[in-house]
Amino acid sequence: MSWWIKRKDEQGKTHLWAVDVDPLLFMMLLSLLLAFIIPSFSRVSTVLMFSGFLCFLIAKVSLFREGVWISWGSSRMGKGHTILYRVGYGLMLAGIFLRLLLYVLSLVK
Repeated sequence: MSWWIKRKDEQGKTHLWAVDVDPLLFMMLLSLLLAFIIPSFSRVSTVLMFSGFLCFLIAKVSLFREGVWISWGSSRMGKGHTILYRVGYGLMLAGIFLRLLLYVLSLVK
C-alpha cells in the first residue's frame, strides 16, 4: 500500500512521491491506541471486532486487486495475506466471545 504525496518545487514543477506504508502496522497502532484510551471491556470487544474486520478487509483487498471478486476462504491469497485473513477472523471471534461473556455476566447480576 502506498500514500501518494504531490508537491511543487520553487519553479512550479510538480513532483509525485510514493511512500510505502504497511497497512497492518497502522491498524495495529490504531488498535493499541484505542485499547489504552478506552478501558471498558465492552469497548475493548468492539475494538477487537473492528481490528479483526480491518485485517479481514486488508486481506480481501489483495484479491480484489487481482480481479478476484468472489472467493471463499484464503486458498487464493499469498502467505502473508492468508495469515492476516485468519488473524482477522480470530480477532473478530475473540471480540464476539468477549461481548457474549459480558452479556451473560450482566444477566447473572
